[in-house]
Amino acid sequence: MKLGVCVPFKLWSVAKSAAGGAFDFYEENAQTVFQAEKVDWVPPTDLAPVFSLNCMVPGGLKVTGPAVDIGKLETYCKSLFTRASAAGVRTIVFGSGGARQVPGGFDYARATSQIVEFLAAVAPLAERAGITIVVEHLRPAECNILTTVAEAAAVVRRVNHPAVRLLMDCYHLWDTAEPLASLAAVVPLVHHVHLADAATRTAPGLTAPSAKSPSDYGAFFRLLKAGGYAGPFSIEATNFDVAKDGARVSEFLRGAWAAV
Repeated sequence: MKLGVCVPFKLWSVAKSAAGGAFDFYEENAQTVFQAEKVDWVPPTDLAPVFSLNCMVPGGLKVTGPAVDIGKLETYCKSLFTRASAAGVRTIVFGSGGARQVPGGFDYARATSQIVEFLAAVAPLAERAGITIVVEHLRPAECNILTTVAEAAAVVRRVNHPAVRLLMDCYHLWDTAEPLASLAAVVPLVHHVHLADAATRTAPGLTAPSAKSPSDYGAFFRLLKAGGYAGPFSIEATNFDVAKDGARVSEFLRGAWAAV
């Protein structure tokens, strides 16, 4: 199990040391570190081992609606992919709820096609940089399009490019109550996984499952293993003190993965 944690790179060395080497990599925010819209960007030092990035597209650079500018999106992504690749990044998460939020009154089917067109346009840029884009489903409270795994998988299939794959996030999945049994066919598309407890979005293993937070990692991991998933996992939790609880969380997840 290749296990990472979403944490700012400035905290990574402290977190890793305190957690006793419990994590293999960290996942950063693309906007915070690589600032692809800035021409006078200065590369941070000692980014290794940043493996993945989230927040691929800033909210002001629209992917859906009447204000989409594919040329600007391609220029932005080329800058981001070039900078990220040089730092060793291999996976970039396309969640970007603000960028893809569908404006009121705009046709939903057209917005979905715009996302497909955007991903198809930038996929060759990602491929040349050695980067895989992973499309993330987001719960309805965070975005009004691609709110289920099935929807995100359908977009990946429509793009049909090896540099565009699927992210599965158990927190968003549990929020929408999407049945696991219906998702077996999409697991081969999964290239990256996000982990956090249901409802509370806390780090896995720190609280017991309850009716309000039914975090069944066993069932989730069985789905992934049955579909042949062997890729990385990132813990994307709120208020996660990695230095204090990282080793405990890592032990829980590695044990749960080995047990299924």
